[in-house]
Amino acid sequence: MRYFGVVAVTLLCLNAGCSEEQPPSFLKSRQVEVPTYNMNVVVTVGNHTYIPLNLFREQPSNNTTEILKVLEEFENTHPEFQVTDWKIEEQQEGYTMRPEIFGLWIDHIPKVQ
Repeated sequence: MRYFGVVAVTLLCLNAGCSEEQPPSFLKSRQVEVPTYNMNVVVTVGNHTYIPLNLFREQPSNNTTEILKVLEEFENTHPEFQVTDWKIEEQQEGYTMRPEIFGLWIDHIPKVQ
């Protein structure tokens, strides 16, 4: 039984990470009425953009306002782009576990003037 506990802790550290350092996120502060954003973590290549959110143990349905506000912020910051599609990058480790929202993938094209 003791061996199983060591293996479980090791797997937990490998899966969730044992360091105190948090991965970069677009969301600087979520606990305020007007959220602040970190534009330095957004990656755009061609007609595609990735926005890391790193909302761990969070369900998309419980974060609809935040996700839509992030999309709105992207559109306001980049009026030269027309968003054509977007997807939530998430992963669920198991049936009884909550998903991890890693970020948003946004497809866009240059706006026609």
